[in-house]
Amino acid sequence: MAVSSGVKLDARALRADFPILARPMGGKPLAYLDSSNSSQKPVQVLDAEREYYETSYANVHRALYELGEKATAGYEGARETVRAFLNAETTREIVFTRGATEALNLVAYAWGLDNLGPGDLVVATELEHHSNFVPWQYIAGRTGAEFVAVPANEHGELELETVGRRVTVRGAQREDAALAEEAFRLHERLEESFRLPDDEPVVVPAPTASDADEEPEVEQDLPKVVQVASLSELPEPQAPGDDDSDADADSDIHASDAVADPLRSPRQDESAA
Repeated sequence: MAVSSGVKLDARALRADFPILARPMGGKPLAYLDSSNSSQKPVQVLDAEREYYETSYANVHRALYELGEKATAGYEGARETVRAFLNAETTREIVFTRGATEALNLVAYAWGLDNLGPGDLVVATELEHHSNFVPWQYIAGRTGAEFVAVPANEHGELELETVGRRVTVRGAQREDAALAEEAFRLHERLEESFRLPDDEPVVVPAPTASDADEEPEVEQDLPKVVQVASLSELPEPQAPGDDDSDADADSDIHASDAVADPLRSPRQDESAA
């Protein structure tokens, strides 16, 4: 999206706002290039500071007298001016610091330590002042994020395409990682839904009296089951159609004895017979 502005900056008018730039250096107009370290003050700032110190210098927010009230009004008025200039929602978003270096370190430590981590990409440029380079480099190393400095070519232009490729790859990697994490969480939820808690016993319903009285339904007669203590006590097989009541009686005796005295040996049974 193209951005256009009907107002053009007048470099000569802006230069005239800084009294120190009217001072010649080495027989030539001063060209000051160290504003990132210590910025020069325009006449508007110098006049406002002079007026404050000459007419209303007092402690802000804590003084109950007229000078203190006037100082507080000027202080908070400046905050509202900056808020409107930056289009911030409230004046609570405007924090005054002693300079850009302190402000950048405050953002890097207060925001970076809580929001950056492994998988994040911190981008700066090789053209940055150390105040906007070193803090981010340190925070990235401390949080596990990756730090990238966009290089500049021989014309002083940033080679943005280099970091663009890094961001694209990093975005794809983070998307894959997010999908894998979502699949893992879904697997955990499914496992949890089928898992029986460790402290919950497995309850097996006990048979009721009606269940014990009911005889199982069978399609044919089952053979008679004889309980014995050893193989030697098994009854002699009968021929088909042989119905010997004495043999059946002997078998019943042996079976009852085996149940009554399971420790009785076969030799004792033979001697008794």
